[in-house]
Amino acid sequence: IPMTSDALYFDARRDLLYVATPSIEGFYGDSVAVINPTTATVTATYPAGYAPGPMAMSSDGALLYVTVRGTRSVAAINANTGQVTSNYPQPQIHSWDDYWPAGVAVLPGTENVLGISSTDGGGWSDWRQMILNSNGAMRPSWVGGTAFDWAIGGTLYFNADGSRLQVLGAGVDSGGIYSLPVDSSGASYSPSLPGNLGSNVAVCNGSVFAASGSIFE
Repeated sequence: IPMTSDALYFDARRDLLYVATPSIEGFYGDSVAVINPTTATVTATYPAGYAPGPMAMSSDGALLYVTVRGTRSVAAINANTGQVTSNYPQPQIHSWDDYWPAGVAVLPGTENVLGISSTDGGGWSDWRQMILNSNGAMRPSWVGGTAFDWAIGGTLYFNADGSRLQVLGAGVDSGGIYSLPVDSSGASYSPSLPGNLGSNVAVCNGSVFAASGSIFE
């Protein structure tokens, strides 16, 4: 299927591929296109808002969470109907902030407690990691800015028991990974683990399997 995408998510329950499409896609633009990979057909489109990006699924498979740069929020989409059921606005720490969510993960054992990675696009130290409660309120402890030695990307996952938020490092960090402790107060800083993830990763049951052969629990 000729289609530009900014992010992909595979729904193993439904055997469907979700594609976050930019506005240049015309009819499919600024939506989540639902693709049947067996027939290579678009079966539905879910309106998401301007510039949708990385996605995550609730553990029960009911909600698809989509980061939306244009609205600076995370949209919760009913995976059965395609309707947006709620939005989680990106918390702004200071009055002059202009951050948007660039990555999202769902805390295991919950359907609507989120880990988000956000940026203002300003450079290496301008990333923040935080935890949002089910009502969208940010837990007070967050990590970002000069707490990190180098840039980190918006790709993040919780480990299997939800005690750590794993954030994949950018290339300038030698492809390392930050494993941030998580508790009821939020996320806290931890130095990056050594290693090189290579060009691709896969996540299964909270473990990160890297193209380099490394495995992070």
